[in-house]
Amino acid sequence: METPSPAKPTSYLDWSDQGAATFARYAIGLLLIFASWLVLGSLIAVPFTLLGLTVLEGSAAAQTLGVVSSFFAAAVAVPLVTRYLLKRPWWSVGFPEWRIDWRALGTAMAVGLVVGLASTLIFGSLGLLQIRLQVPDAGAWLLLLAVAGVGLLIQTGTEELMYRGYLTQCVRRYTASPILFIGVPALIFSAMHIGNIAEFGGHWYALLPYLVSALLYAWFAYRTGAL
Repeated sequence: METPSPAKPTSYLDWSDQGAATFARYAIGLLLIFASWLVLGSLIAVPFTLLGLTVLEGSAAAQTLGVVSSFFAAAVAVPLVTRYLLKRPWWSVGFPEWRIDWRALGTAMAVGLVVGLASTLIFGSLGLLQIRLQVPDAGAWLLLLAVAGVGLLIQTGTEELMYRGYLTQCVRRYTASPILFIGVPALIFSAMHIGNIAEFGGHWYALLPYLVSALLYAWFAYRTGAL
């Protein structure tokens, strides 16, 4: 059963139970989003990975390009699922209304910068992240900067729409407890990085940087009302 959209939502989470917000539709949407990312995204990444190996000679920019390209499909799937499966505006997966909230945008940029740098330094000093300082040549640095700049918008933006957006709204649909609709997606987000444990000798605490970051990003999205 479809329900009308809220007149003046104060948070993107207010859209959780709007439109065709049934459990079946949310579940199907999750399957479509993750399938587009893991399956279709892997196929899309192949030519970009080959491009990186040949033209960019396997540089850091090439590796970044291969990873970023795998998120192209999911970046399109999330708003499409929201619009056509959940029957509500495509932007409602991350925003209370269709306008730019400059205060929220500024907060998001500041939070992203602080959390990223602080978590890298703290967990790096604890041995939970591998930090290697090096000074590449100017050409390689500028190329990496360009690729990473685009990647920031695509990869991290898509992850926010997937986890702090769609998945958080899905959990919020059935509980009003911030502990649950913030905590459950954060646990799933960190679990999706389980493969990284191998790089740290199989220690479970290698997931802590992902869990802490996910909790912080979700909490700020909850407090500001937008991604």
